[in-house]
Amino acid sequence: MLILNNVTKHYDDVVVLKDFSLFVEKGKIYSLLGPSGCGKTTMLRLITELEKPDQGKIELKGQRVSYIFQEPRLLPWETVRKNLELVCPKKERQKIDELLELMELKEYEGAYPKELSGGMKQRVSIMRAFLHPHEILLMDEPFQALDLKLKAILMKEIYNLHQSIKNTILFVTHDLDEALLLGDEIFVLSPKPASVVKKFSVSTPQMERKSEDMQFIKEELIKLLNHAPI
Repeated sequence: MLILNNVTKHYDDVVVLKDFSLFVEKGKIYSLLGPSGCGKTTMLRLITELEKPDQGKIELKGQRVSYIFQEPRLLPWETVRKNLELVCPKKERQKIDELLELMELKEYEGAYPKELSGGMKQRVSIMRAFLHPHEILLMDEPFQALDLKLKAILMKEIYNLHQSIKNTILFVTHDLDEALLLGDEIFVLSPKPASVVKKFSVSTPQMERKSEDMQFIKEELIKLLNHAPI
């Protein structure tokens, strides 16, 4: 599990998080939905210890954390395969071939990042996170520069990979459809300083979800994000 207990973080006079608390159970996918600039990325950086909270406590319970950033962060002087081998123990490198096939990138294993499209590079970033899986995976709007078709493909692949290792995923987004199609639980966050406005549980299995089936929850989410009463 992961616990954030009364966490506060500010930059100069700007308070991004104030007394922010969150409880995350092991093995689920959590969508963190909120307006741009509400503190979602700051929260992820605090969890990874890239930054320190000014007040409060973050409990990882000894769990390791992986991070998929908004933009791919591949080594430009290394090939796709080499970028993957760098995070994968030698005895487990058969997984690289399996993932390259799954992600439809086998024919590009010898290519360099500059030779790949944005979607391809992001798929390599996702593969890196799952080749050396940690108990918690943080994803910071990894689909924002991708078209709808590719988003759907990658979300399905992330779900399939998650099912194989049962890690905990925190998925930050401000896209309603992304949050609904991937998350087991959806936390709606307020504008900064962020707080949890409401939590929704989605019982329909991810692979059976369609946008039209989620319309009722989507309408509630829109009202919350617009600060209208439900």
